[in-house]
Amino acid sequence: MADHLRRKVAVGVAWMTSARALVRLLGLLSTLVLARLLTPADFGIVAMAMAVAAALELLTLYSFETALIQQPDILRAHYDSAWTLNVLFGLGLAIALAAAAGPAAAFYREPRLEAVIVLVGAKFLIDGTVNTGTIDFRRQLVFGRDFVLQVGPKIAGILITIPLAYWLRDYRALLAGMLCNSVARCLLSYVMHPHRPRFCLTEARGLFRYSRWLLLNSVVGFLRVRSADFIIVRQLGAGTLGVFTVSYEVSNLPSTEMVAPINRVLFPSYVQLAHDTDGLRESFSSTLGLIALVILPASIGLAAVADPLVRVVLGNQWLQTIPVISLLALAGAANVLQTNTGSVYNALGRPRLSALTGAIHAVLLIPMLLYATHVFGLIGVAWAILIHSLALGLPITYWIFFRNTPIRPVDVWRVCWRPVVACVVMFIAANRCLVLLEPQSELARSVLNLIAACFAGALAYVLTILILWQATGRPVGAESMLLQKLGSGWRRYSSNDQHTN
Repeated sequence: MADHLRRKVAVGVAWMTSARALVRLLGLLSTLVLARLLTPADFGIVAMAMAVAAALELLTLYSFETALIQQPDILRAHYDSAWTLNVLFGLGLAIALAAAAGPAAAFYREPRLEAVIVLVGAKFLIDGTVNTGTIDFRRQLVFGRDFVLQVGPKIAGILITIPLAYWLRDYRALLAGMLCNSVARCLLSYVMHPHRPRFCLTEARGLFRYSRWLLLNSVVGFLRVRSADFIIVRQLGAGTLGVFTVSYEVSNLPSTEMVAPINRVLFPSYVQLAHDTDGLRESFSSTLGLIALVILPASIGLAAVADPLVRVVLGNQWLQTIPVISLLALAGAANVLQTNTGSVYNALGRPRLSALTGAIHAVLLIPMLLYATHVFGLIGVAWAILIHSLALGLPITYWIFFRNTPIRPVDVWRVCWRPVVACVVMFIAANRCLVLLEPQSELARSVLNLIAACFAGALAYVLTILILWQATGRPVGAESMLLQKLGSGWRRYSSNDQHTN
């Protein structure tokens, strides 16, 4: 990878990681406050509406943004055609949701759901009018402006949601926040980019040609991720779905939520490396190594400390989420190691492989969920997701990936084995620490338990990584890069400190 591209990618990753971290931090703080103001049933009714909306939204998820980024010679007509299609799909989705609201409320036996679904349709209509000119921020690897576009609407949504939750004390606060988020994002997109889209469909056929596979991938992704929502609410009720929704939200914070900003930057950079086999292999393996070194232990660590974390953060009314969060966090750790593969497929112009992989996952997972939910309840859902991720999802993803890309098994093995071994040691250390301390219901004891387990796990992980890295001859990779960055940062700090004194 050329030095100038590497620098742009590094800066982009910093911006997008900061944006995602800030968005998720704001979301987490909002969830923590709302979890104490609202009930699981309030979260459940909104989750039901979003599940219905997501089912219809599948027909519109062509991901024209990805097609525009991959397009080598882009014209104004491409931007305008994508915007026009987004507006038409948003309008069609809003109408379809309004028509489906009544039947969906009857199906779920929840009369309040009808109005909620109509308002969710309004949200999608607003989302469809966002200025497509902002795609330039990603095409040109200018991620500072993309940072503002992601963080600004989130802040606006939270400023509406939390005060309304104090006042209304029900699900309407969540809906208001969602609508405010969409309106703020739409307005900000026109303020930040001078492009003013016009109705145009001259490039629609070309966009559809690439994006049809992205649509199929979205469909199978929905079946894989959202099928649990439908199964749970039908068999176990809205309250249980609320428990699962919060558990999934918390458990995936260090996995998909931390990897997503990295993939957002890497896709346009992979596009520029699509014809450079060595550069693509180097970029993929170095990124995967960094993900395995930093993000993988966050997922495993969350699984280890789920008990005191829930007691401290969510409160005793959410204790039933503890085993679910632990199992889903382990499943998220397996997903961490495979999320980067889709960006390679899209950059190579082969999005059909992502769709194929997702379809295989969905076909294998859904029967497992149906059986596990019926026999074991909510804990069975979590076990089914974990078993699928480890025993089926990870091997199938990389079997297809190695056969269809320049990446080879050795590229993955050499950057992942040390973090994986260290994560196992970390999990054992943190769990052993909690066994010695024993779970405590008092908040102060739970805080101490959480701090002790986090310290024991982190210490075990860092020491294991350093020992393995030294024992293997200190190879060039994520460890050496991270140590180099830490060293240069410390030297700058020391120099500034001495200059100040």
